[in-house]
Amino acid sequence: MNLYKHNQEAYEAVMNHFNNGNQKAAIVHATGTGKSYCIQAVTENFEKVIVLAPNNFVLNETRKICKNGMEFCTYASVMCDYAPRTNYDLIVLDEFHRAGAEKWGEGVQRLI
Repeated sequence: MNLYKHNQEAYEAVMNHFNNGNQKAAIVHATGTGKSYCIQAVTENFEKVIVLAPNNFVLNETRKICKNGMEFCTYASVMCDYAPRTNYDLIVLDEFHRAGAEKWGEGVQRLI
């Protein structure tokens, strides 16, 4: 997949960040700039991936372009899961600014 220049730069920065031993990264781009394509590119480098988002609309948009075999969950569903599966190679928090919500954040922390 060919990424637009700004997304290619973001992808390379994230992968360099991970390759330097860091475990967390964030891509902060405006709505509609193709962050889902960055997610797709990054996830190609990992085996077991889960993508979290605030609602099914956002998840479905990401699901359209990502590889099969990934898991997709809303923040609300993770909030209610008191024994989440673990051993993910990558956890993607789409619209991560929402992951800090009081109840949703508890579920995200359990997953992490």
